[in-house]
Amino acid sequence: VIVLKKMKFKAFFIFSIVYFVIIWNLPAAWIWNPTGWLYKMGMRDFAGGLVVHGAAAAAGLAIVYEIWREEKKKGLKQSMKIDMHINSTWLALGILLLWIGWFGFNPGSVLAFNSDVLMVVITTFVASGAAMMSTMLFGELWDRKTPTIMDATNGILMGLIIITPLAGFVSPASALILGFIGGPLFIGGEKLFSRVKWFSDPVGLFPGHGLGGVFGL
Repeated sequence: VIVLKKMKFKAFFIFSIVYFVIIWNLPAAWIWNPTGWLYKMGMRDFAGGLVVHGAAAAAGLAIVYEIWREEKKKGLKQSMKIDMHINSTWLALGILLLWIGWFGFNPGSVLAFNSDVLMVVITTFVASGAAMMSTMLFGELWDRKTPTIMDATNGILMGLIIITPLAGFVSPASALILGFIGGPLFIGGEKLFSRVKWFSDPVGLFPGHGLGGVFGL
């Protein structure tokens, strides 16, 4: 949303090249390369929690910070808020397609077709389902409002992000616990980031990809 409303396409295109060539490769080399310093410390990232989602959150933070610098030059005291209309039908369809695709993403990281693939499928499904229910539950307890499709989709995504770096290392029971923790983690993170005045995050990028990607490690 911020990219569409506040950035020029040329600037975003250049930033994308820098991101994929340099920024994305750094955590990938640190964790997935046996000689990387994080790998040597014992850190493992099964399918890209920090590498994909944590790095994406860091890139998003860099973008909104640069936007904020430009807005301050114009005399603004806080970042301009972006009005966004969400079509529930398209949102549900989008997260359904993403959910299905994730069952290729995580199990595909096994790089083989064996019994480990089935376990990754189960942990991925359990964590995302638990996070969906947990996010809806804690959202209702916190705000005293009926859960919405946005709560459900954010919960699913949060669970998927959390389990991604762990899908091949944990049991279904552990995936259930991790997914359940994802609910209050997302809701709390969303409340915390909403207090920040120098950027707007209408779709929950930072509590989802940022907190979820790091927490999964």
